[in-house]
Amino acid sequence: MLVDQFDVFLLDLDGVVYVGDTLLSGVTEALASLRSRGRVVRFVTNDPRPSRKDVVHRLGRLGVRATVEEIVSSGWATACWLRQQGITRAYVVGCQIPGLVEAERLFCIQAALPMVWFSAKCVASISAGVW
Repeated sequence: MLVDQFDVFLLDLDGVVYVGDTLLSGVTEALASLRSRGRVVRFVTNDPRPSRKDVVHRLGRLGVRATVEEIVSSGWATACWLRQQGITRAYVVGCQIPGLVEAERLFCIQAALPMVWFSAKCVASISAGVW
């Protein structure tokens, strides 16, 4: 069985665990089975906007038990990578992202705030070395 071949299961959220505000069929049973066999479960998302705590609350509203430690978001992963690289200051091009802001605070990374959207022309200028 697949569950016997792996110790850790990484579950994407949108489209695997839920779609919108609907928990997908079989998720509750699958999670119970994985956990009862001692498997590590992590919920992953490429959405940097929600904080990990927000994701835990959303999963809870859908009937899924999760802890903050079980959530891996792209914002969190970015902050982990910055810290691992010894980077303590970063200029973020994009909108203010609560999930990344949360991770920045936990890892003591200073980002230029408020984060703002740049136009494609501006980004092209940065890429071309005009800025």
